[in-house]
Amino acid sequence: MASSEPTLGFGQIDAAYRAQLQSTPLDDDGPIWMVSMQCAEGRIDRLQSVADIAGGEVVLAGDVIRQVDGDKPEWNQLTVVKFPARRNFVQLTNHPAFKHHPGFVDMQLKEAIILGCIPSPSMPVPAHLQVPTWSAVPHPATDDDSPVIAVHAVRYADTDWSPDDMAAYAHALAAASVPHGARGTRWFAVEGTIVGDGRQWDDVRFTMYPSMAAFMAVVNDLDHITAYERHRAHLIADIYTLVMRPRIDRLARSLS
Repeated sequence: MASSEPTLGFGQIDAAYRAQLQSTPLDDDGPIWMVSMQCAEGRIDRLQSVADIAGGEVVLAGDVIRQVDGDKPEWNQLTVVKFPARRNFVQLTNHPAFKHHPGFVDMQLKEAIILGCIPSPSMPVPAHLQVPTWSAVPHPATDDDSPVIAVHAVRYADTDWSPDDMAAYAHALAAASVPHGARGTRWFAVEGTIVGDGRQWDDVRFTMYPSMAAFMAVVNDLDHITAYERHRAHLIADIYTLVMRPRIDRLARSLS
């Protein structure tokens, strides 16, 4: 069980991970991406001004338009803030202006899970799959259905699975998603859950689709792929799948 304490009224702080963030040696420190799934009644329009306190940059932000996987709560916003170093995030939360900053107050957070993440290699698209242009997919973007990003927060099962199992799962997913225009998948390893409900998470993945209809076509196709369901049941203990329309999307640039 993670060491935790109440904080800010919207989740628990993992005290051990907070100490790790604060005490990471300078030579080992570096950029950290804070991924936040949020239940909020307010707006995130001034979140950048909050991040500015500690040199952070909002690299992804938007409204969750559908939650496909995961138990309650139903998240309605998702943000990713990149900090130049781990201690910068702690500096932000320790700053006397943080809790009372208008940009933070405006969010009216009710519940949140905040994951400290670092980039990790993503699974390559299998060589036999042709990656279509978005104009050639069955469900291209329209004026009423613009591109979306599917976000998967994953906790892996404590079972005896191998890298081959992960590759088989990823290939089955690619077989369903690539023909519908899935692209630009970014994988992050979760270093720690700084705010949450006591659960720990392992990976966060971001994939862009040309439209919500394209993403739902993938969901429907996966329901009929036995290999995918078998590998998923073996690998994954817990998952949130959120579909968002970004108002800010600098995620790819933040990795370069």
